[in-house]
Amino acid sequence: MQKVIVYSTLDEAGVNIASNILPLCTEISAPEKINRLFKNKDFLVAEINTHQLYADFLTNVFPNFEFIFASKHKSEAKKPSLTVHTPGNWCNADFGGLNGKVCISHASLMFNVLHGFKNNSKLGWDITLEVTHHGPYLDAPATFVEIGSTEKEWNNKIAGKIAADAILNSLNLKDSEKTHFGVGGGHYAPEFTRKVLKGEIIGHILPQYALDCVNICSFKEGIDKNIEKVDYVAIDWKGTRKEQREKIINFCEEIGIEYLKS
Repeated sequence: MQKVIVYSTLDEAGVNIASNILPLCTEISAPEKINRLFKNKDFLVAEINTHQLYADFLTNVFPNFEFIFASKHKSEAKKPSLTVHTPGNWCNADFGGLNGKVCISHASLMFNVLHGFKNNSKLGWDITLEVTHHGPYLDAPATFVEIGSTEKEWNNKIAGKIAADAILNSLNLKDSEKTHFGVGGGHYAPEFTRKVLKGEIIGHILPQYALDCVNICSFKEGIDKNIEKVDYVAIDWKGTRKEQREKIINFCEEIGIEYLKS
């Protein structure tokens, strides 16, 4: 599947990351809703003037494409970080996308990006997965590659190069055949980040804070919306309450998928 890297002129980190990729491309005529479009033999780069979280229109512009968003990450803790995750909403769509709908996760790509961060980082920043969250909603594979968490980090040239290289070096690597669906834990998924850094393949992650509101239809999205086949649901036992584990186990039994204690 062809890939398009998307960045917004409203996003400083995205512009920073893209500045390391655009020299490899040639500018071509841009379709409607795309500010500028660039072509490399292996991918496209689309510059938009709207916020990426609300760019649901992209699948109409680029049908049958996979999307990689070069973006900023913002947090109250303001920790310098490099993060990667699939977009989507388990419950309410408070920041773009649709209620209870997630994009298609590409776990092997996230694996390769995370390891690219680790292998090339000279910054000493946090390197982490994030759980599936926020928009846009695209009926296509989508991944956010982010620099966090303040303006200082968003404009850090070394971070921009690390993130760009992590994206580029992940584009043509072979995919795993299987993935796991992670459930539980906090927003930065420390349990699942450790597992991926040790070699496991994990796609969607449903955090503890969404377990009380998630329904079985949204939960099933985490199983169905993957490039790789989900072989089991990994439950972060310490990162869930008893009643939450029981809810997820009931979902698994109803759907007919194996679950394992993580």
